[in-house]
Amino acid sequence: MVAGNDLATRGPQLVERYRAMLSSTMQKLTEPLSAGQVQTLTLLMEGEQIREAAKKAGVGKTTLYRWIKEDPQFRAAFNAWELEQLELDRITLRRCGKKVVAKIERMIDMDEKLALAVARELGLFKPQKYRAINPLQARYEIALEQWEHEEMMERKANQHLDSKKQRMLLELDMEEVMDQEDEERERDMSHKKQ
Repeated sequence: MVAGNDLATRGPQLVERYRAMLSSTMQKLTEPLSAGQVQTLTLLMEGEQIREAAKKAGVGKTTLYRWIKEDPQFRAAFNAWELEQLELDRITLRRCGKKVVAKIERMIDMDEKLALAVARELGLFKPQKYRAINPLQARYEIALEQWEHEEMMERKANQHLDSKKQRMLLELDMEEVMDQEDEERERDMSHKKQ
């Protein structure tokens, strides 16, 4: 396979390109990344999976995910790396794309379910989500996500309170009905005694 051999020979070039990209991204950061963050990003750029990169950098995977979720500096650098990775993957696929597309076209002509599966896998039905590669934008993105989360939690709490209020009102109504029934029984009993 030409594409596989091409990647094997270009591997060191890709790593150097990633390092240059990381260096460029880090120069744009308003605050420096920690040594663990830099090491984790470097390992990711060298092809390590997220969990392995965290492990080799001596960082817990929850810490790494927290950096991605809450640290604007790290998130911007991570997003820049991830977008670069996606672009390099697309370039690699484009190189072998003519052959792949020709084979897929032949297969799709025979199988409509396969055609839909391929389109779905390629994400053709989903809009692309914007991801910040600038730390200030990432900070805004994080703040917005936190606000949306707080709003959702508040709605859930209000729904819970509303359902609790309804239960309490039902219980009060039931108590009222029971009290009325008791009063009626007492009246009936007093009328019978008279």
